[in-house]
Amino acid sequence: MLSYLQKSPLLSRMWLVTKYNLQTHFFVLYSIFDFFLINILPLHNPAFTLYPKLFPYYRHTIQIELRQTSNPKLMGPQSSMLRKAIELDPNFVKAYYRRAVAYTAILKSKDALKDFKTVVRKAPNDKDAKLRLAECEKIVKRIEFFRAIEVGDPPSASEGLNLDDMIVKDYDGVKLGNEMTTEFINDMLERFKNGKKIHQKYVYQIVMAVQKIVYDEPTMVEMEIESDAQLTVCGDTHGQFFDLMELFRLNGLPTEKHYYLFNGDFVDRGSWSTEIALLLYAYKWLRPSAFFINRGNHETDDMNRVYGFEGECKAKYNERTFKLFSESFSALPLATLIGKKYLVLHGGLFSDDKITLDDIRALNRHNQRQPGQAGLMMEMLWTDPQKEPGRGPSKRGVGMQFGPDITRRFCENNGLEAIIRSHEVRMEGYEKEHDGKCITVFSAPRYCDSTENKGAYINIGPDYKLDFHKFDAVPHPNIKPMKVGSIPSHRMCQDSGRFVGKHIAKHLTLYNRSDILAYFSAPLQRYSSENNTTPRSIAPPASGFQSASRRENMRIGARDGAICIGLDRSLLLRFSRGLRLEAGGGIAARFWGLGLGLRLGVFFSSFMLRLGMTFSWFCLSN
Repeated sequence: MLSYLQKSPLLSRMWLVTKYNLQTHFFVLYSIFDFFLINILPLHNPAFTLYPKLFPYYRHTIQIELRQTSNPKLMGPQSSMLRKAIELDPNFVKAYYRRAVAYTAILKSKDALKDFKTVVRKAPNDKDAKLRLAECEKIVKRIEFFRAIEVGDPPSASEGLNLDDMIVKDYDGVKLGNEMTTEFINDMLERFKNGKKIHQKYVYQIVMAVQKIVYDEPTMVEMEIESDAQLTVCGDTHGQFFDLMELFRLNGLPTEKHYYLFNGDFVDRGSWSTEIALLLYAYKWLRPSAFFINRGNHETDDMNRVYGFEGECKAKYNERTFKLFSESFSALPLATLIGKKYLVLHGGLFSDDKITLDDIRALNRHNQRQPGQAGLMMEMLWTDPQKEPGRGPSKRGVGMQFGPDITRRFCENNGLEAIIRSHEVRMEGYEKEHDGKCITVFSAPRYCDSTENKGAYINIGPDYKLDFHKFDAVPHPNIKPMKVGSIPSHRMCQDSGRFVGKHIAKHLTLYNRSDILAYFSAPLQRYSSENNTTPRSIAPPASGFQSASRRENMRIGARDGAICIGLDRSLLLRFSRGLRLEAGGGIAARFWGLGLGLRLGVFFSSFMLRLGMTFSWFCLSN
């Protein structure tokens, strides 16, 4: 029968359309059912009320959470449902298994190893668990091996760097001597506004000088505001140099009597991260006792590699510049105590109620250059507030969330009026949470050119009253976020397309539709042997939707997503007609981190992704 259909083009086309229509209906029903399971059923499920000790309900809810995030890393192994399921039934093997998988996703291999051993002990015939256990044991042994052969910290990036041998030639700006000057900073500001750089020698001088200053500062800087002075607290600026200039225009430049405190995350994402870092460091060098910088979670190596700062340093200066910045970031203080009333730190509070200001004072940050996956430093950089009381897992995969009771208790125990943190976008630039005891300030308006939020800063006078100010984004040169030294946009869209293709294949396998998957996979060998070049644009102009180059990038993403499941050339051409492309790789690329290659699950529910996949299948069948 199938061979006859293949010989008849008309019947073959009718068969394909019918087949894809059935598949479309399947995905539509699946998405509706999945949306009901994830968003409605848990809110109205009487099982938790009537039978709170019926642990299989917790198992199914865990499964829903895992499917909702599409990534165990985003659920967090400390899910309340996982804990509850294990508490109710210590022999509940699936709960241990799912927690182990989640631990693996966030690189907690030793914790995962414990749970995998429990699974194998309780289910000795489970081949998959044994395989996972063996893989996990290899990872743990490899980590321990590399730790054993470590001989100490790597040599400093400043070793062998003789600044006296660096001759500044043909430099048309104010030259820097052995001390920072206001004239140099003002000239540097104008150079940055005009798209110019400063000399490489001056970059080294600034970073190395500030590293020495901040290294000698305590982990928690304690300051008082003099009677004739004012302090401005700023949140994340994320490489948005021109918006920082607007903040300075509205609020004034730093002076001896106008203190500034920048609460971390001044690099990454924006395309002027080196400019902001050098400017803040220059002011720190000029006025070390009136200008303060806290470390944020983006002043770390892992984040810099992913979100653009490392690439920007290499593109504008060189690799040594990034290494010097990295060393200086690890020396930055983690918190600032203002007048014994406000604790300013980037992330938030802690998993242990016993933590006090004395514990922060005693923390030796120089023994741990990077925050890692657990511990006091990690929590200071990564945690977030939540509306519910108590503590909850973080959807970031690192850290946790703390409720209003945690904040109130911490403030009472330490004699504080409030904590001031950043780390999250707030649409009005700031937000008072937890009955005013947790204040979030964010100073990057129109974040990444995609979120219509305002920026904000807080002025604090000698009376220690908080004065909030909001400001809007200003125009800047037409350079997209993470453009300098980052992954090309078509690569991000390719990743998005691959992600969609991978998940379509996953769902086909999950529902035992091997016949459809086999049909798609058949042309894969033929397609992969062709040149991997950008296909010629065949789409008509998209009125007001996206530029031709963006459509072309998405076309590449859709193509690569299709390669994952082996779609042949004819289907790819149909897949690319008109704006149908945006339904496939495009909808993922458009929503996936607002076009910046961020993970979709961080900002949107998996239902949006499934809706995009459903739409793409619908386009294939029409």
